[in-house]
Amino acid sequence: MHTEKRPIWLRALLTGGFLVLCAAWLFMAVVLWDGGRLSWGFKPIWPKTGTLPIVRNLPSGAFLADLPSRFRDWDGMAALLIYLCLFPLPCWAFALTALLPDTLRRFFPGNRRLLLGYGIVAALGVVFGLLCTLAGCTTLLRGLLSFSAEQRLARIHMLLIPISGALAVLGWLLPCAIHRLLKLRGGRALLREAGGGARRAGLCFACAFAVTAASCLLLAAIKPLAPQAVRFVDGFCANNAVYDTEAFVSVCMAPLMEELAFRGLIQRGLRKNLSAWAAVVLTSVFFGLWHRNTGQFVYAFLFALMVGAIYEATGKLRYTWLCHMLMNLFAIMGYSDSARALLGKLHFFPWLRKLLLGLPAWAAAPLLLLVVAGIALLVRLMRAKSAPKESFSQEQ
Repeated sequence: MHTEKRPIWLRALLTGGFLVLCAAWLFMAVVLWDGGRLSWGFKPIWPKTGTLPIVRNLPSGAFLADLPSRFRDWDGMAALLIYLCLFPLPCWAFALTALLPDTLRRFFPGNRRLLLGYGIVAALGVVFGLLCTLAGCTTLLRGLLSFSAEQRLARIHMLLIPISGALAVLGWLLPCAIHRLLKLRGGRALLREAGGGARRAGLCFACAFAVTAASCLLLAAIKPLAPQAVRFVDGFCANNAVYDTEAFVSVCMAPLMEELAFRGLIQRGLRKNLSAWAAVVLTSVFFGLWHRNTGQFVYAFLFALMVGAIYEATGKLRYTWLCHMLMNLFAIMGYSDSARALLGKLHFFPWLRKLLLGLPAWAAAPLLLLVVAGIALLVRLMRAKSAPKESFSQEQ
């Protein structure tokens, strides 16, 4: 990403405007989180009758059929619905600014006639994304709409979200997969590509485990200064380990939307006018503020630094998604120390979590530095064989 072609005053102006937009999106999210009950009534998304008896006859069908009765905790449902409300905006913004232009460059290089077509698609996409957001954010419209109108918007929103996902697959993932297969044209090249992806996936696993341990050490180091913040994190993670909905949001919904928003949009946008580490640090600050409390800010900031470096090294969101999902899963496993836990009663992860959180600050701080150095080495290994000739902006 070359930034020296723009004068410094223009880079500063563009960066400032982009930061204002990012702050506005975060403000909208905070309004949603603090806005109270959504008009969906916290009811199960799946129907209670109809197709569920048929579903029970399928493999794992009993689990799927019992989901409506399992997804009942109010806090988890609130988090799930808020993530669903916020998801279309970063999804469509990322598709219009990164995915669709990259697909056009790959299949139709130098074809200026497509600019008009892209403008039309972009305009339709913006309207569609606004409709998704409007349909989901009924809390912001309370008092202006009747209850029945809010319910209709909620149903529209539930319909638009899978349509957004299907369009993303058909409009980007499928063409890019075909392009990659045609480009490789051979079994050896395909195996080499798969081997490189498997190697980076293994490094992501190690990074996620290391940053989970580093988060425990960081909380142990700040515990004398902010004991209430650490207790809040304990309670939050314990709930994620017990309640189905909160675990689903933590492992699936949060990584998907947050990586699109923070790495795919914010970090990628800042990188156009700032250096790599400036973009990573500013994005990490936004990511920490997104969690809205001191305890989660400290380890969210540390985690964001790591995945930001991974995104800078690889230019691919798939690895940041994997790291995010694994770290949240490891956190749930660390608090699975009772029979009520979703994963059952585990031994190694809860023991390790209690050991690290129980360390005194004078011992946790130097050990934290060693773990952070190990994370930096893992990220460097991930970058060693990444393709340097590809532009950072070309998401694959």
